[in-house]
Amino acid sequence: MKKLKISIASLLVAASALVGCDNAEYGTLGTHAYINESVSSLSRSTKVVLDSEEGANVQITVCLSSKSEADAQFRLVVDEAVLKSYNEAQSASYTVMPEELFELPESITISEGKFNADPVSIHINQIPADMAGEMYAIPLRLESIDGKIPTTSASSTFVITIESIAVSTLPMFDGGAGLATQEGFPMSLDKFTVEVRFQISDTANRNRAVFTNGGSNGSLVLLRFEDPQNDETNDAGEVVTAAHSLVQFQGDNGFLNPTTAFVPNKWQHLAVTYDGTKITIYVNGAFAGSKDLVVKSEFKQAGWFGGSVPGGDGGHGTDDSWWNGCKILCTEARIWSVCRTEAQIQNNMTTVSPSSEGLEAYWRFNEGSGTTFEDCTGHGHTLTTTKNPTWIPGIKSNDPSTPWPGESK
Repeated sequence: MKKLKISIASLLVAASALVGCDNAEYGTLGTHAYINESVSSLSRSTKVVLDSEEGANVQITVCLSSKSEADAQFRLVVDEAVLKSYNEAQSASYTVMPEELFELPESITISEGKFNADPVSIHINQIPADMAGEMYAIPLRLESIDGKIPTTSASSTFVITIESIAVSTLPMFDGGAGLATQEGFPMSLDKFTVEVRFQISDTANRNRAVFTNGGSNGSLVLLRFEDPQNDETNDAGEVVTAAHSLVQFQGDNGFLNPTTAFVPNKWQHLAVTYDGTKITIYVNGAFAGSKDLVVKSEFKQAGWFGGSVPGGDGGHGTDDSWWNGCKILCTEARIWSVCRTEAQIQNNMTTVSPSSEGLEAYWRFNEGSGTTFEDCTGHGHTLTTTKNPTWIPGIKSNDPSTPWPGESK
């Protein structure tokens, strides 16, 4: 019984150390300071969405593993090494946010007899238009000012990632977009990733090419709406998978249908990767199937949404008449010379740095007018179209859907 009483007492002491904070595992190391939000996050990070001119605020709470015997002072500093480790662990490509865009507190005090300081607020300003395009983060490390209490090695770091909502004027195509380029091609890619974010008005026809590299003799990379050929229904007669709603990978040596269908009138993201032996499809950042296939990966050109290929006869969906009657909005089209990971795809569906490693071509389609679309990487893969798109203003990068002209939100 005596041992039981001692154990209960020990539990009560440990529980009391959690007042205002979530961690007491450092008690055996002596009194240490840590960032509470770092302990409560598996990735030791948080994501902030900037969706207004006012910017955003993030709260940080500095805690101790046991009560402070005297006032102790700390500060938060920006540490590029913290961001480097985070990028490696998360397969990300963030850069440090310019210091003029956020405000850190000068000092943080934990008073005598306390387990934690009052939460401090870090204000993050909206990113100016001329700085948009990069993926920013604020990598923080906690350090002692007065040297009274050391910090923990792991949970004294925390990363704030920033998502800035872009507002763009994007092209809408009524029927095939006919987007194609030959500049900078052919290009041999032993590994690759092809991705695009788009919205369509229907899935009423098959053989609609979302992308083609113009390849042949084992090098074809074609992404097209194809299967199933008819609506698939359940026992209650409800449509489970609409006809032609799967964006299929088609190569000369085989094809792969994803497990996830696309639906009309919503912004969605498609990515297809090749690691040298296997094709993998991701829909909206989620794994949707893989298959061992051999692809020579000779990119003769890039054609999007019915974009023509030299010598093409439309048999591989490159005749944009397959798109007749369907409206298309598109943005964030990219070609990589690396096989991107699922985490990288999830982290970068609405934007990515044009200087990202392995990014060979990148089109945002945000010119606002005209029929020419520049490659953001500077590699010169300019896209053109013979069509006359209708330009739709005010589209936010986090909009789930965009009304077609004549429709209301």
